[in-house]
Amino acid sequence: MLSDWFLGDGTIRQTEIYVSSNLEEKTNVTFEECAFEEMSQILGIWNDADVVKHSKWRNRIADKSKRLTWHDAIILRTLYDFRIKPGMHKDQALPIAKVIIKELLDELNS
Repeated sequence: MLSDWFLGDGTIRQTEIYVSSNLEEKTNVTFEECAFEEMSQILGIWNDADVVKHSKWRNRIADKSKRLTWHDAIILRTLYDFRIKPGMHKDQALPIAKVIIKELLDELNS
């Protein structure tokens, strides 16, 4: 379970992660797999998004490795780009995010 506290401008102030002590017997997911996923989510990505097929944060992803997918890395790099500000309205942020993502994909493909 992931718990966040946000400031009024959208800045994350504090985060806590809770992992069940009997996680493996209930879900067949190791502590390390769960901790990695939750630790990556405290960076600001919402939990269990099924919109993107290949994502560490997809609830049903078969690959529970301890690494982000290339897609996840692009999302995090976009979120933490200096051009995206906490509390920015999506109408402002989306055009900027499209530019950032294009730059990152061009970098990835070069």
